[in-house]
Amino acid sequence: MRGISRIAQPDDRATPMADKSFLDRFQRLELPEDRKGLDWAFLDAPLGLPEPLPLQEHTLLVLVNGHALLPADAPPEEVRSIRFHGEPHALTPAQPPSEAETAYRERHASQLSRGAKRFLDSIPVKILDDRTLLESAADLLRIQGSGSETSAPFADRSLAARGAGDLAPSSASSVFFSRLVGLARLLRIHEKLYDLVTLQEYARVFEKAIQADFFRKLQTLPATVAPEEMLRLIEESLDAIHAKARSPLRNKLSTCRLVVNGITLLPIYREAARGLFESYARLLDRKLKLDTLERHLGGRR
Repeated sequence: MRGISRIAQPDDRATPMADKSFLDRFQRLELPEDRKGLDWAFLDAPLGLPEPLPLQEHTLLVLVNGHALLPADAPPEEVRSIRFHGEPHALTPAQPPSEAETAYRERHASQLSRGAKRFLDSIPVKILDDRTLLESAADLLRIQGSGSETSAPFADRSLAARGAGDLAPSSASSVFFSRLVGLARLLRIHEKLYDLVTLQEYARVFEKAIQADFFRKLQTLPATVAPEEMLRLIEESLDAIHAKARSPLRNKLSTCRLVVNGITLLPIYREAARGLFESYARLLDRKLKLDTLERHLGGRR
């Protein structure tokens, strides 16, 4: 993909979103206080999962509405495209993460099996021989790593599907989406990870620099408003915008953009991409350990 490979990275100077980083959300397990001299550290000892993880090989990756999309050198659809300082490109579906995770387990079955055995062998005998303690260990992994939630993470970031060809929010069964990304809007470009914000959300970054009446006018524009239309309104009302905010507000609208479900999205730097995949590795690690404990407990009934 010759054109895609030359995509320039967005400006990192925009105000970041307020979310915690992925690594902040998935720190080390909260282990129980020492009880009868038992050591629970085995639960958090990494298995050393083989890389690349599912989706990790894609250095240009879009995540929206529970779907993974890849830029392609093909004519873009009106409701879905990506543009960086040039012609728009198509966005095509990647392999669904649930399928990618299944394929990953099959491809690395021998290595993962050895890791599961090492995990069982690392459990202190006092815990391994006590079903109640083993169930407590499984509960810790389930609650802090693999358990289901009442709603997907970042549920408020979903984009409405209004017509044919739109991507409806997906309640994906993969660890990647159900436990980590959810309905977040993200763009990975090599080593950097960006939040994807609507035009109205981006304008809110500059709320204090925009007169109240004009700010309300921008916020009441339809979700599918074209950036050219918003730029036209801004150009006609520059006096309503503080001088220092005019260039950053206009520059982002005229350069870096994606369109999903007919809604324009702009990238704002969030964190290093490694944080996303290190968190993913932790969740896959905990899922493998939980599956191992559940099989072991099931075999002892």
